[in-house]
Amino acid sequence: MKFIKPFKPDFFVFLFIAAVFLIIASPHILSEGMFMDGLFYACISKNLSCGMGSFWHSHFSKTLFPVFYEHPPLALGIQSLFFKYFGTAHFVEKAYSLACIFLTGFLICRIWILLSLKHAWFPLVLWLSIPLVHWSSTNNLLENTVGVFTTLSLFFYLKSRIHTYIHTIYILLAGFFLAMGFLTKGFVAFFPWTCPIFFYFFSETNKLKQCIKESVLLILSTSIPLVALVILNQQALHCLKNYIHFQVLNSIIHIQSVESRGYILQRCIYELIPALAFCLLLYLIGLQNHFKKTFDWIKAMPFLLIGAAGVLPMTISLKQSGFYILPSFPFFAIGLGILAYPHLTDLMSRIKIHKLALKCQIAMSIMLFCSGIYLSISNVNSISRDVEKLEDIHRIMNYLEDGSTICIPERLWPDWSLHGYLMRYKNISLDTSSNSNARFYLTTLKQPEKEANPNMELILLPTTKYQLYKNCFKN
Repeated sequence: MKFIKPFKPDFFVFLFIAAVFLIIASPHILSEGMFMDGLFYACISKNLSCGMGSFWHSHFSKTLFPVFYEHPPLALGIQSLFFKYFGTAHFVEKAYSLACIFLTGFLICRIWILLSLKHAWFPLVLWLSIPLVHWSSTNNLLENTVGVFTTLSLFFYLKSRIHTYIHTIYILLAGFFLAMGFLTKGFVAFFPWTCPIFFYFFSETNKLKQCIKESVLLILSTSIPLVALVILNQQALHCLKNYIHFQVLNSIIHIQSVESRGYILQRCIYELIPALAFCLLLYLIGLQNHFKKTFDWIKAMPFLLIGAAGVLPMTISLKQSGFYILPSFPFFAIGLGILAYPHLTDLMSRIKIHKLALKCQIAMSIMLFCSGIYLSISNVNSISRDVEKLEDIHRIMNYLEDGSTICIPERLWPDWSLHGYLMRYKNISLDTSSNSNARFYLTTLKQPEKEANPNMELILLPTTKYQLYKNCFKN
């Protein structure tokens, strides 16, 4: 009988992993409905592509964030190109989000190969096993773009350690991509500045002088482009000053979304449980089969510590969410992968695969991948989130003019996704002013005081959450 040893068809393993990811995420990848933050970013990017607002003065709606300074604008600007070239369909922002995930996964594999390690699918599996990575792939978060830039920075920093003849150029590129990360989500992108320090502590060949030189180069190549930008561009200066004042300082001093500063640490550990379990399983298999291997802590620790550097500074503020730490997960995945790598290589070297089994595995990978693509496309017209709300909104929008403003009661103002969906699909702004000249009034279903108002005529719609009224005296 013919066997193949060791197991080598990595391309089809990648295909299999992509297929599983697509199948798991297929109900959400291209379907309608999105987390509120990602919905707002999609609206702003779509507006920018249509000429509403500008790169440094982003625009959400006439009444909410007429000028958006909550975050730097780079990711919004990049995403606006997707809307410009691919149209404004509801799945365009999800396609952008998915593109960021695939690019980050590709970079993880490239970094693994750069480290001269085999089975580049392994850190990819560890990364994709993190629940937040799946969730973020369909929710258009800024952290997806930040993750691309911080992972690119790590890639070029590692290249600088390997290709010493152009060492400085690679360091400068690593710093430049951190500047791009800052223009996406601010200071949270700077955690790879710790790369030279942690690689110095866990490398026998590194010298302190070299560590200091790399750190200075990395910080300068990040800072100089940003300083030059705000000196040469007054709009950039105004935008970033407002961002730091309203978002950064305000979040640290005034805003509280969690009870404990340690929430983000607990969430990080929780998200890493599947990856940790996978590594532990490899270790237990090794024990059972008497593999004489230990965890490779020395090589893994720099990556794990850099990942931790992306999490720990979040404890400064009580405004925390789990997805804030998404950019650190590629570092954890690579670190955990290196940690368990000796056990993986031992296991893979002992696996014998019959030629027929290999052909079956290849056929299954291709079949599953095609199934994942089909399921994703077949769900393009479905709703995966806010089902009742979106069904109501689509019915209501038939009566509203593009770009108009409608009235709502004050208690509906904090319904942020209502703002988002109406702006995303028909550029509708919401207003609570009693002096508004709005032609339509939107409220929740069966609002007695408006039913009794003689100026308002009820528009009968088969809605389940909202009710639309028309002002009889407005033309």
